[in-house]
Amino acid sequence: MAEPCDAGAVEASFRSAVPRLRAAFGFVDFSSLIEHSLYPLVGLSNDDEVIAFAAFNDTPSVPGGVFGKRVLDSKAWAAKEASAHGYNPENSLWIEVCVASSVSPEAQEKYLKQFLSALFKLSPETRVVLDLSPFEHANSLGILKPISRSQEMDLVLLMCLQSTVLPSINIKQAIVENYDDLFPIVENAQKKGSPLSNIPNSAAPVYPFAMARLIAAQDAKNNVLAAEIDSKLVGVIAVTHELDSKFFIRSMPDVSNYLATIELFLRRKMLHSTIMR
Repeated sequence: MAEPCDAGAVEASFRSAVPRLRAAFGFVDFSSLIEHSLYPLVGLSNDDEVIAFAAFNDTPSVPGGVFGKRVLDSKAWAAKEASAHGYNPENSLWIEVCVASSVSPEAQEKYLKQFLSALFKLSPETRVVLDLSPFEHANSLGILKPISRSQEMDLVLLMCLQSTVLPSINIKQAIVENYDDLFPIVENAQKKGSPLSNIPNSAAPVYPFAMARLIAAQDAKNNVLAAEIDSKLVGVIAVTHELDSKFFIRSMPDVSNYLATIELFLRRKMLHSTIMR
């Protein structure tokens, strides 16, 4: 995340690009973007030099060349079209600006993909990122797919789904047969000192096969969920409905990017559960 102290370096790196950026993103003020955007992100080289910058917010920015009443009309059209596709402020964010030191399309696409990956990890509830772009810029980045066009306004609404840049994670209920795959994951997390990696006392963690006992002891109030990517188990969470999950979510900023999926799984089972990875 970019900090206010980064504004000078960002401005110095991309001052010459501002006229080009205004055509695609409208008025650009790096200090204001860093201070007011929900997610201002900065890319640094190995020498800590600023080489890329992006900002994301919960409302669309209007490209340059749109003035007066058309600004409000453009924002209203974009919001309406996004809603028609199922994207709302609760599950979407908008690109305010994205710029890199290299102007080649390949480099621009690379940095945008990295920014989107970081954004989706920082904001796991965000399912899609949207962009309101003029026609001439709409096809410059292949990772953004057009979903709606307005001939009258000369605008295109583009989007990138979370699943485009992050691996799709399947959440399933763990079974005892998963022990051999899940135990190394827990053991590795414990070696790294993960604060939620300790197996609950109810499973007698001081004795062998505690993870298997925890899985076998599942009931209506306690579940063990496994995260799977490409048929490989990559994570495990023990949950109980007797504690307040919202408190833990607020208290643990490093909750992984599959939190939203797990919450949906638990809600469907009518369990208001605590994440205990």
